[in-house]
Amino acid sequence: MVQTGSVGAKGQYQPHAEQTSCLLASPGYIVPSSGASSQQECRPGRFSVGGAVAVACLKSVRVG
Repeated sequence: MVQTGSVGAKGQYQPHAEQTSCLLASPGYIVPSSGASSQQECRPGRFSVGGAVAVACLKSVRVG
């Protein structure tokens, strides 16, 4: 948990009302807007490292 206050910034969410901190997005998920109550799973073929920078899913690149 990071941000204090009930509204998380982009990359953070809070699923429970009246909490004083927000959760960081998990790997494979994004939180594209502030004040979110849930995180969104990336579509197949896309990824996210999670954390506070998880605001958009990136396209996976196949190497080899």
